[in-house]
Amino acid sequence: MRISAIDALQRGVLNLRANPMLVLVQVAQGVAVMILAAAGMVPLVLAIGAGAASEIWLAGQRGWHPGQAAELEGMIERLLEQWPILLAALAAGGAVWTVAFLIYCWVQAGVMGRLAAGEDQAAESPRPTVADFKVYSWPDFSADASARIWKFFWLINLLLVAGMVVLFLIILAASLMTAVLGGGASIPAAIAVGCSLLAISLVVIFFFFAWTGVAKAQMVVADGGVLETFGRSLALLGRRFGGVLLLLLLFIVASVALTIVLVPVSLALDLAMGDSIGRQIAADLALALIQTPINAALTLTLSAALVALVRGER
Repeated sequence: MRISAIDALQRGVLNLRANPMLVLVQVAQGVAVMILAAAGMVPLVLAIGAGAASEIWLAGQRGWHPGQAAELEGMIERLLEQWPILLAALAAGGAVWTVAFLIYCWVQAGVMGRLAAGEDQAAESPRPTVADFKVYSWPDFSADASARIWKFFWLINLLLVAGMVVLFLIILAASLMTAVLGGGASIPAAIAVGCSLLAISLVVIFFFFAWTGVAKAQMVVADGGVLETFGRSLALLGRRFGGVLLLLLLFIVASVALTIVLVPVSLALDLAMGDSIGRQIAADLALALIQTPINAALTLTLSAALVALVRGER
């Protein structure tokens, strides 16, 4: 039975309250992916050389000038002469990043699978409570993750490719418009076109973010193939775009409110710690320990609400 976005949000909150371990799993995934993403840069930095990598980074921060560009051009030419080492470094980094992405897909498959299982179980009760949604166990989570990891892997890749194609077309249109306007149009007109294309790009990114959330929920609710989920999720997003938009806006408002609350706390801690780098690092870590689980809980609440919304369309 079709449900409203607010009802879906309420069910999502109950679902997450019943399965709080999913928050810890989501946090662990974020930490692991972040560490592996940084580790993937190590082979490239070693191949380029710490000094050269630092110089390129600082040059980008300071801005470019003709003399500096010539120096960097010579440095890049010397690096390209060692292309086998660079190629091996890129391959090693790519392998590490692929492992990080597979970990992300595995965890997402397990998390979404348990949220869908909780929603299915609670559907049998006319007035579900927190206890009706309780389904988490590590064996079940692992089974869901292992069963759907490759479906999530290809689905997310397909969505990324579709998003990049659309953004490429927008950039191409921007380039053509810039070339046309450069032939004699006024600067305000060029700025107006640039701002319009930027706004369109942001809308496209927002749309694909919504589509990805709906597609992940559709994957675990209907458990179809990748292409089938790709098409059905787009159709479902078209039918319930208002509900999905409301859920995303509530998620964004909650995230912004969290930031507004924590930024003054962070500034106050920095001032209180004085010039001690060790104390500032400890304060930042303590704040991260508070903020990260809250962000994970917000993200999972959105996912659980989308699962409820998608299931209501069956």
